[in-house]
Amino acid sequence: MAARSRSNTPNPEAGIAGIAGIVDFRAVALGVAWLAAGVLIYILARPPGVLFLPDAFSLGASTPPWLAALSGPLPIFFHVGAMSYLSIGVLKPKRRGVLCACAGCAAFDIAFELGQHERVSAAFADALPLPYARPFFVSGTFDALDIVAACLAAVCVYALTGQTVNKRIRS
Repeated sequence: MAARSRSNTPNPEAGIAGIAGIVDFRAVALGVAWLAAGVLIYILARPPGVLFLPDAFSLGASTPPWLAALSGPLPIFFHVGAMSYLSIGVLKPKRRGVLCACAGCAAFDIAFELGQHERVSAAFADALPLPYARPFFVSGTFDALDIVAACLAAVCVYALTGQTVNKRIRS
């Protein structure tokens, strides 16, 4: 088997072993699991016609009221958690970098949530060069609980990272 280079880049001859030195697969797996949990909330609790989800996958019409109430803030909670873990898995940062990854993912989702506020949504949608994002801002609904959920997810991932991700992060 080919030796791994001393640099931070994988040796192409090392195959998957070279990638394993660069990517924290545990954090990536946790990110994928959090993302799957968010998609599951969309399938189980959101009504048909939700953005990015075909109507055939929606079971929201028969959702219990308690789950329907949680379906508002839970997707952003899981999205921030997933993106935080995926960022941590790819970047493999130390503790301060983990904090930056979690805060950055939360800030990104909070910016999109604030972009749905009725006072700024049209201006925000017009300012973006992404035409497919316009309906998200103009038709979306601002919810302060989504901002709370984004912050809570960032705090949870940061707190759990020392328990679930590579031990070198503790330094």
